[in-house]
Amino acid sequence: MDFSDNGRADEQFYVTEKEPPSKKFSSTGECLYGKRRRTVGGIVLNVILAIIALLLVGEIIFNSMYTGLYVVHSSMYPTLNGASSIDEAGGDYIYINENTVPTYGDIVVVFDENKKTNIIKRVVAFGGDSVKIVQGKLFLKKSGEEEFKQVEESYVSPLCNLEGVNVNALYYNYPTGGGEHLIAENSYFLLGDNRNDSSDSRDSANGVNGDYHKKFLVGVVPSWSLKFKSVSTAWHTFFNFTLRGKSINSYGLRRDYESCCYSRW
Repeated sequence: MDFSDNGRADEQFYVTEKEPPSKKFSSTGECLYGKRRRTVGGIVLNVILAIIALLLVGEIIFNSMYTGLYVVHSSMYPTLNGASSIDEAGGDYIYINENTVPTYGDIVVVFDENKKTNIIKRVVAFGGDSVKIVQGKLFLKKSGEEEFKQVEESYVSPLCNLEGVNVNALYYNYPTGGGEHLIAENSYFLLGDNRNDSSDSRDSANGVNGDYHKKFLVGVVPSWSLKFKSVSTAWHTFFNFTLRGKSINSYGLRRDYESCCYSRW
């Protein structure tokens, strides 16, 4: 009987049995745990890098669509709070879209060529429309219509629209001599929400007979920016961002109208 194979088998078994244990891992479970630990760390790192990349891409896309705006002065109160100057705290931070066409009731930024500055107001009428203000109430006759209809302006506080209070008391009734005002073609008729403290289209020094040609439109404030203005204001106030106008500043401006300095963030 040949036992040579058994001898070799015993020898192999002996070698395997006597082989010293690994110095790196004491068991299969520990080996797998080590691999799993390294994999989780890699996944976490990849997730962090992906989030940073998405934030950067989102920031680039957002900045290509919207421009940051710091509101100065009070002609849009209570809708918007304005700082006393560009260097003072207290103004709202909002955004404008420079590639949007405004509709009735939109808040816009336009360039006032007479004052050489940007102002922020609300569009209440367009070219071909007619407007009049009777005892502080706005009436609008759209182009092609026969009769005036009162515009419900929930954004105007009664305390900001009183006769004989501030600088614009003359415009509590507009036109001051009665009648109606026909807006020039391709133009906007603009009003501040703070009617008693706003230099706007009721002031004949603005635009052309109070109308602003659409070529002076800078941008439109989207509704979401107004809705979340407290968030954006808190964000930019916390980080103390410094804003400077692209081509204008607010120094030396009269306090009875609102201007705005803005820059991309």
